[in-house]
Amino acid sequence: MGMDHFGEFNISTALNFFLKAVKIDSNFVMAQIFVAYSQRYLDYGSIEEQNKWANKVYKRKNELPYFDQVYVEFFMAHIEKRPHDRIRWGKELVRLDPQTWEAWHNIGFAYFRLEQYELAIAPLEQAISLARQWGSQGRIRFSLDMLSACYHKTGDHQRALEILLHNLDNLIETELYYYYVDIAAKYLCIEDTVNANLYMNKYIQLLQNRGSSDAEILAWYGLMYEWADQWDQAEKYYRKALELNPDIFIAKRSLAELLIETKKDESRPA
Repeated sequence: MGMDHFGEFNISTALNFFLKAVKIDSNFVMAQIFVAYSQRYLDYGSIEEQNKWANKVYKRKNELPYFDQVYVEFFMAHIEKRPHDRIRWGKELVRLDPQTWEAWHNIGFAYFRLEQYELAIAPLEQAISLARQWGSQGRIRFSLDMLSACYHKTGDHQRALEILLHNLDNLIETELYYYYVDIAAKYLCIEDTVNANLYMNKYIQLLQNRGSSDAEILAWYGLMYEWADQWDQAEKYYRKALELNPDIFIAKRSLAELLIETKKDESRPA
């Protein structure tokens, strides 16, 4: 039950099931791993709690069957942000059990973090194939988002857009906020400003319905331009948002990250 809820990203419910499983069997290591995972994804989660459970599991690693030992190493590489080890242990997991969705997904995610986007595509597609077999919409959405980003990074904006549009029917209302902006950005990438404005206007309507300020709306326009790699336009909208409200979090954080990324890009050899 816990894994079913975790796969659909009902994290709070999943965590309750994992904790009950640990209470029944204190030697149930996989449940302890997913208690730690849940702490990572909860809105109110705690890095301290995540690390407490992770260290508890790691201390017992050598007592475990080989597959579980590999899973512990894979998990630790994930939370400690070691992408090369994440790939190494993820590949060993799928060698032992090709049905391990989280291994396929995280191999793709690690390649994405290493900016090796072409290498990320195949494992992400395998993760999506498994999730479809199981009917797990949460897992499908999670991997599809990253797959779309990989195609965008490799310059195949049309394919990135198709993936997002194909997934629209599977979304709940709160997820539409993110998707409308991302779809608008992808349309900008293929120079289709009509559809970019169409989807951005859908998003603005959602914002206005919940009483968002003009500063928030400007900040999201900035995000659309940033996701379309139009960084000058993104910076302009972030600064406009901050002129209206210097404390708006999304604009402050996004502008700071954008300026760091711009500086990093300028320093790369041509």
